[in-house]
Amino acid sequence: MDRVKSLGVAGTLSYVAVETAFWAVALPAAFVFYRFVDDGGVLADVDGNAKILGSSLAFINIVRAFVPLRLAAAVALAPATEKVLATFAKSRVDIEALKAAITTAAGQLNGTDRSARQTAELLDSITALSAANPSAAPARDDLKGSVWRLVFTDSTGNSSGKIGPFAGVVTQEFDADGVSYANVVTLGPLVIRLDASYSATSSTTLRVQFEAISVAIGSVRVLRKPFEDPKPRGTWDMLFSEVASKKPNAWRILRIPETKNVFVLERIA
Repeated sequence: MDRVKSLGVAGTLSYVAVETAFWAVALPAAFVFYRFVDDGGVLADVDGNAKILGSSLAFINIVRAFVPLRLAAAVALAPATEKVLATFAKSRVDIEALKAAITTAAGQLNGTDRSARQTAELLDSITALSAANPSAAPARDDLKGSVWRLVFTDSTGNSSGKIGPFAGVVTQEFDADGVSYANVVTLGPLVIRLDASYSATSSTTLRVQFEAISVAIGSVRVLRKPFEDPKPRGTWDMLFSEVASKKPNAWRILRIPETKNVFVLERIA
């Protein structure tokens, strides 16, 4: 029973479903058995109350014998129940309303100027939105040729676009080859570009490898430095993706598992 309890709401509902199904079969079966006994069956030679007691004890022993099987069935059913609960949860989430609220709360500086309380509230909203993820395999969505703008992050590093006291516009630009992309920070005429490659390692995880960093003033590159082997790598856990919807303002939400930082991006091309 502890195992069922540990599965939370899904475990409890699964247990209730199994018990309901069991008793829906067991009670009619007991009634049929009693009538069989009463009509001259295995206990037909026993009179009155003794007959009822005998059939009751037999029924109780059968019910007890099935307890481990019922618990095992509830545990086995829990994952399917969890999926059903998740489906209902998604249907109750107003995705566009959550996106609008997050955009407004994030401000104009990628979230870099938000207070601790504001950041915590934003992360709660992002968690609610992630629970309504419409993509079954967000890491395998087709990103080729797309461009994304950073809406919010709780990171305080350079990936947030923060350069000193300023915060630039951060974009993710994916090449048409389906392998390469760049993180680009633009602050006035200053452009910092981090070239990288990416590949899916599961339906929800992308592995990235950083290839080179470059700096430009306007359209004039003043520095490019390739990374030496072993090149730095990272991982993205894809929490939410509307890529397959083809929405012009589709969103993606990813998390860096090493730092737990979250990045919310909106498609702009």
